[in-house]
Amino acid sequence: MDYSTAPALVTTNLQLIMLYLIPLRLLLLAPPAVGDAEAEAKLPLVLPNRTRFPALHALYAPLLRALRAGDLYAYRAHAHGAARKVLVHRHLAAAIERLELFVVYALLSRVHAKLAETGDPSRIDIATLTRALSLSVASPHMRRQQLDTGIEPVETSPPDSSEQPEDEEEEESIEDGDTIAYLVQLISMGFIKGYVSPDNGVVVLRKTRPFVIEV
Repeated sequence: MDYSTAPALVTTNLQLIMLYLIPLRLLLLAPPAVGDAEAEAKLPLVLPNRTRFPALHALYAPLLRALRAGDLYAYRAHAHGAARKVLVHRHLAAAIERLELFVVYALLSRVHAKLAETGDPSRIDIATLTRALSLSVASPHMRRQQLDTGIEPVETSPPDSSEQPEDEEEEESIEDGDTIAYLVQLISMGFIKGYVSPDNGVVVLRKTRPFVIEV
């Protein structure tokens, strides 16, 4: 064995492990059990070291930053653009698509925190969340056109122009039914504490820490 190649071999093996471990930690994430210290429950969004693992950093940093920001457009633009070839080749595309739910979770958590600054956020109109989701899936150009009165948009991380989807003008339409589906899924998984009242057009959240995982 040529021991001079050992460091490079170790680095390669570490990269392969981390390639799957980063999304796997999110996919296997579970809400804390009753009685656990919920304050310590956080999304595992640790970026790969840029210097040691430049390829992994280029692959995952835009995705994790968009996830933290609740920016569906930036997340999809990278996953379906610059990262698509690697994700498909490594059979990770389905996992990354599944993790979009955490992008929605981060966005709803930000909206809840924003509303808490001015009042009681335990009852939120479904239409308010639908508006936030509609802004999140829209391109930066379309966001500027859509913004009028209502809640302020959350901070976003628009992708580089080289990562723009081919059909940028074909914007996705988010309806209240889509918002309710996201909420029901996150509530059933235990990540959001509360319930949806479609007849009243609201989601009713627990008074304390309705979003049990910190972003």
